[in-house]
Amino acid sequence: MIRTILFAAVILLFSASCKKSSEEGTTPGGFKYMHHVKTEGALPKAGDYVYFQVVMTNGDSTLFDSYSQPDLPMVVIPTPEETAGQRPSPVLEALMLMAVGDSLTIYYPVDSLGPQRPAGFENAEFVVYNIAMKEIKGADAYKEAQSAEKKAEAEAAVPQEIRDQTKSLMDEFKANTLGDRLVTTASGLQYVLIQEGTGAVAKAGETVTAQYYGLLMDETVFDFSYPGETPFSFPAGQGRVIPGWDEAFTTLKAGSKALLFIPSALGYGAQGNDVIPANSDLVFFVEVLGVTSQEKSAPKGK
Repeated sequence: MIRTILFAAVILLFSASCKKSSEEGTTPGGFKYMHHVKTEGALPKAGDYVYFQVVMTNGDSTLFDSYSQPDLPMVVIPTPEETAGQRPSPVLEALMLMAVGDSLTIYYPVDSLGPQRPAGFENAEFVVYNIAMKEIKGADAYKEAQSAEKKAEAEAAVPQEIRDQTKSLMDEFKANTLGDRLVTTASGLQYVLIQEGTGAVAKAGETVTAQYYGLLMDETVFDFSYPGETPFSFPAGQGRVIPGWDEAFTTLKAGSKALLFIPSALGYGAQGNDVIPANSDLVFFVEVLGVTSQEKSAPKGK
């Protein structure tokens, strides 16, 4: 109740300085809304990443309050094709009407939840969402921000010696000056052995434990396990990691350090993933910490 009152007070305060206030309407999905603060700024478009605050209430009860959470909620605006045939989302439809700095209340009829009302909704007519738009990022800006954040994290976490050694060897690789230090396998995997270990080479099904530092060829950092993260463990030769890793870690002895140059076909290929663009060649600094015969499950990842 207190949070709802405070939120309403903020809405009234900002409304005084805006071109329009308390504009009522109905979304394409049929949800009624009231636009408290309307800045006339640019609205989000399909593919944009939008960050917002939301207080969800049922009468006097607060059901969810993002202001108490450590991170802002974020959604990606879908295309019409992606939402075709789906039940309209009141929050998504509200966000598509909002510019940065806007605030809006949207009403979701409780009857839409189905014939059997959930506990606590017996006497409520609406679930009410009070939403404040905080930021809109285009896909390129979002990726740049994520890349900068990951690079800053890596600079704080990955030892300077490893980052320097990786960059130096990558520069030599691009200049084609590694000579016979660069090993090329029949599959197209290439690697430089920085330190040869004295332990065993993993057999298929044995568990490998490793530390890693992963980059794209343009030196964009996409993942790492240093320093305090739990080292990554996976069963070797079982297809639980990308093919380049399966091959490399059934070639390197325990205790080895190497820089892997993994062509796209041995990485994430034409599909890429959330952080790796399609058809990307990959670079990994890896340390083989150990090999054990006891298999441990691991998600398909590196």
